Amino acid sequence: MKTRPGPRGIGRQRGVTLTELMIALVLGALVVLAATAMVVSSRGTYRTQDEGTRLAESARFGLELSNRIVRLAGYTNFGDDATPPASYVPDPLWLVSPDSYAFNGPNVVGTNNSKPGGGAGLNGSDSLTIRFFGSSPVNSNVADGNVLDCAGTPVPQSPTATSPAVINAAQVNNAARAYNVLFVEPDTDGEPALKCQVQGYDAITGIPDNVVHPAQTLIRGVEDFQVLYGEAIPRLFPNDDLDNSYPQGIVYRTGLGGVNPVTNWNNVRSIRIAMLLRSAVGARPDPEAPATVYNLFGAQYSGTQAGDTGTAFALTSLGTAERTRMRRVVETTVFIRNRMADWTSVFVN
Repeated sequence: MKTRPGPRGIGRQRGVTLTELMIALVLGALVVLAATAMVVSSRGTYRTQDEGTRLAESARFGLELSNRIVRLAGYTNFGDDATPPASYVPDPLWLVSPDSYAFNGPNVVGTNNSKPGGGAGLNGSDSLTIRFFGSSPVNSNVADGNVLDCAGTPVPQSPTATSPAVINAAQVNNAARAYNVLFVEPDTDGEPALKCQVQGYDAITGIPDNVVHPAQTLIRGVEDFQVLYGEAIPRLFPNDDLDNSYPQGIVYRTGLGGVNPVTNWNNVRSIRIAMLLRSAVGARPDPEAPATVYNLFGAQYSGTQAGDTGTAFALTSLGTAERTRMRRVVETTVFIRNRMADWTSVFVN
């Protein structure tokens, strides 16, 4: 009797043992984990590089903007109208006041650890007010767009005897100048930013409207903003004409309310600005040590000027997430070049 053969080749089939299956699963998991780690590392490196680039760009823009605004201090356009504007009359010595908006003040003034309105500055930040005239066509009070404030708004020059809408000299001298007030304040989402308050003007007459306009955000991520003022100290007993042409020395002082405030704002000839900028959370692979301190004007200044809060920014009170931000200090010193008199090339009103 013949037997029926089974399915062809069935004797050569073999199964996978449990041990082999476990080894395959482990090897596959290791490959997936390695690939995932590579992707995560690449994303972290890209984020760090991207935030570093953004931080460097913010620093570059902040220095450029600060230089441009400060160099406008005291600007007056003498090139068009036949009669020099009445604003060329020097301001009287400005009395000490916490109000940075005073229209009868000097072209440069600032407050220490304060923002417009008298509130405390964020993280001890200072405020800086720069005042200047703009530019208008001949026999006009309307701005021609050659001089812009920090918000990009054209600023007109002061009215003169040949202008169509003449106002009295005192108002020209004290009220017609533009002002840019720089300070730090959180945006609506809580991110600290360098902001600017500006003056507005009547569209027809060019006369200031004396309205406090909303602050414009200039740079986001500015955690601290500090300002020092280089005040020229005159020689008490000059020996000759040369001694009359340059001061005895320069002393860097704080703004109003500081530990070593400026004594005569009309003698300020340079401004030193320092900012601490920060990136988004998670830009650093590891959080900074809580003991880290950023000295905006250097450790020596922060050590000797203990009362100038804000010049030393410590991470002690910040949580782990906040310490994963990248931070960078930038500093610049700007010479005030306009409205110079008495001291050749150095004295400013």
